[in-house]
Amino acid sequence: MRLLCALLWLCIVFVAFFFVGFETNVPPAMDLEVRESKILVGVFTIASHYEQRMLLRAHYHRHHSSVGEEQNAAVVVMFVISGQSRARVMREQAEHGDMLEVDCAENTNEGKTFYYFKAALERFPGYVYYVKADDDTVIHVGRLFWLLMTLAGKEDYVGKTNENKDFWPQRYWEKMSFYRYRFMGWLLTSFSFAYGPVYALSGRAVQRWVQLDPPKKKLVLYGDEDVLTGYYIHGVLGMQPKHVENIYYEYEEVGLWNGTFSRHTVVAVHHCRRADQIKEVSSLLL
Repeated sequence: MRLLCALLWLCIVFVAFFFVGFETNVPPAMDLEVRESKILVGVFTIASHYEQRMLLRAHYHRHHSSVGEEQNAAVVVMFVISGQSRARVMREQAEHGDMLEVDCAENTNEGKTFYYFKAALERFPGYVYYVKADDDTVIHVGRLFWLLMTLAGKEDYVGKTNENKDFWPQRYWEKMSFYRYRFMGWLLTSFSFAYGPVYALSGRAVQRWVQLDPPKKKLVLYGDEDVLTGYYIHGVLGMQPKHVENIYYEYEEVGLWNGTFSRHTVVAVHHCRRADQIKEVSSLLL
């Protein structure tokens, strides 16, 4: 029985590599014109999180006014939302001008990340980095700016990183079950990824990822969004993520500030889901 299971697993791995190899022909590298030393921060949100967006707007307004003119002009924050929420998008865009509509159904792990980077490159061309963040992540924009500027031209993929471990048989089957037994062969490859609360791709990385998606040959876009991004950026394009430990910490670690690490070096804090948590972290980051 064990021999039969082992043979079945080897067959699955062989078939997966066969299909993945056909799916991911890498286009030749192209030089991307960097027009401005700017960073786009795309904050992923959904229509019902209006209060969260308003609290984050207040936070970024405070930080923009405190970090200096150079960073203020260089960091653009947009809220990323599905085009299916058009009524909400139009109202908030008219009032605040900070909504970025993406051409997909609202989702977390069904392609919204790819469509964000694609829309960001089209609407904000020539930026140095494009950042993906969640709306429960509070960012110090000045520290993010200086962190990425020190890495510009040297690193294409920046975040708090880990290695893909979903190729282990038990975890692989769990993922297959979670995603309704759709093809998950890409998980059987070796790559690293940056965790989803906040990570950055260079303009070059975004451009090359978008080029993998010609009209007649759609990419696999379902799967844990941060792991899937790692598969394409590192596994396919060969751009290994740069590990930055202090790019974010969890809200539950805030009690360790001034002990384990200094609040003056933290770039972002994740898992801020209540109004009091967002306000507390915003004050601590100043």
